[in-house]
Amino acid sequence: MQKDVREGLPAGPFDNIVWDAAIEHFTEAEIDKLLREMVSLLGSDGILSGYTLTEAADGKKGNALHYEFKDKEDLRRFFTPHFKFVKVWETIYPTRHNLYFAASQSEIAPFG
Repeated sequence: MQKDVREGLPAGPFDNIVWDAAIEHFTEAEIDKLLREMVSLLGSDGILSGYTLTEAADGKKGNALHYEFKDKEDLRRFFTPHFKFVKVWETIYPTRHNLYFAASQSEIAPFG
């Protein structure tokens, strides 16, 4: 079965929702709407986690319909209205800048 997540998400609750390498494929308004829905699908200890890329160093957009994150703080601002606890970290390579995230209503255990 295939379904566009903009048309609704599967029924929860879930312990973990993984939004891996996809958050950047939505507009700001779509990201906000999906985050609101994901909060309601996660149990009180549930975690939303995943990763995304930052915008190109030259500022050129890969796709005009996508939202391309500038840095960790730009990504973090999407989660803080919806989640009490948010962690964002990064890896920077010569050709790629990854941003990772975990968000929850409960304190998030340390990674590593």
